[in-house]
Amino acid sequence: MKGFYIQDTIGDGNQLSSDGIFVFNSSFSVNVGDYVKLTGEVDEFSNLTELKNITTLTVLASGKTIAPSIITLPIVATTDLENYEGMFVKFSDTLTVTENFNLGRFGELLLSSQGRIFNPTNYIDPNDNPASGTNSAGTSNVVAVLSQQDLNQRRSILLDDASSTQNPAIVPYIDAVDRTLRCGTTITNLTGVLDFAFGNYKVQPTSAPAFNYAARPAVPSLGAANVKIASFNVLNYFNGDGLGGGFPTARGANTLIEFNRQRTKIIKGINQMNADVVGLMEMENDGDGINSAIADLVNGLNVIAGAGTYTYIADPTGSNGSSGTDAIKVSLIYKPASVSPVGLAKGDTNSINNRFPIAQVFAKGDSKFTVIVNHFKSKSSSNA
Repeated sequence: MKGFYIQDTIGDGNQLSSDGIFVFNSSFSVNVGDYVKLTGEVDEFSNLTELKNITTLTVLASGKTIAPSIITLPIVATTDLENYEGMFVKFSDTLTVTENFNLGRFGELLLSSQGRIFNPTNYIDPNDNPASGTNSAGTSNVVAVLSQQDLNQRRSILLDDASSTQNPAIVPYIDAVDRTLRCGTTITNLTGVLDFAFGNYKVQPTSAPAFNYAARPAVPSLGAANVKIASFNVLNYFNGDGLGGGFPTARGANTLIEFNRQRTKIIKGINQMNADVVGLMEMENDGDGINSAIADLVNGLNVIAGAGTYTYIADPTGSNGSSGTDAIKVSLIYKPASVSPVGLAKGDTNSINNRFPIAQVFAKGDSKFTVIVNHFKSKSSSNA
């Protein structure tokens, strides 16, 4: 963290002001528990109060301890955490992992009290109250949405990994058995220093957090069915030039080693789904020849699923449309032993589509069905 935290052992007795501060330091050696006297310059670095340009530091004693200040979520106001900035704190609630998006990149987890957090509009109708389910306009219930969002913010806190390293070689906090960390995982007695960075309050742990890891959800039972259809986002599957070179790619892996890691994980995932038809998103839009990304994926899948288990639908062409000009496309693979394509795939080339959807008719015995693969943009898409 390029420094350390100090805290007044007694404090000023004012619960509205912090008794701790970050010391930006690269010159003086200290250990946890040292009682120090130092001289430096007060600074506000991206809204974090700190001491910098340390000119003197004397260790007066060692082995000191300090009791953590207790924080209970939800806090009364989002600004209340300012009162504890830089201090040794402990959260009294059982906290739940509600988001793990930045775990691999920044070593961060979003935790929340009272269980996981969901987008308020996932269950609160902003249009009317009581919700009728029939109105798609109006703002009469927006106050309820904003109130829930405010509560969500007041009952959440970021857990960091006491490091500023990006993309750490070893991802912190994951379960040693499952090699992952699922939302719904809980933690009790979280203890550390309350830090502030990049617009968020976060806990820098002073001891290894004890997680109660959430179990993998049971595979859903599909009941009686004779066709299984699934979808899978392959997250920019770019296979270079298809011959082992061509890295880094425009949207995908930087190296062949990185691509092979991605490829192995995706192929295992698709194989375990064991679906008869799979719609794919974020395939490299490089055609469907023998060196294409879609051919590479199917070839690798058949190595573990068995020769000929899967094949792919050719891109729409001519009067049937195309896969568009975006760097990525949607694709379809299927099990020829289970279903048969009827006719050629069609692509929707309407300009409203950022990526062109494709549709393919399949037959299973005497029955026919159509699979359409979409990759929608975010809700902010201006064209939609």
